Amino acid sequence: MKDQTSITMKDIARDLGVSIATVSRALKDSPRISAVQKERIQKYAREHNSILM
Repeated sequence: MKDQTSITMKDIARDLGVSIATVSRALKDSPRISAVQKERIQKYAREHNSILM
C-alpha cells in the first residue's frame, strides 16, 4: 500500500497564508469565499494528496 501524507487544515492555512476558517470553507465548498481562493486551496489539497486530520 502506498504511504500518504497527512496534513491538517492548519498546515494548509500556514502554507497558503490564510486562516483555518478559510481553508475549512474552501474544502466545504462554501459560497462565503471567492471562487479564486476556493480553487487555490482545493488545488493545494489535491496536489499534496492530503488526508486531512
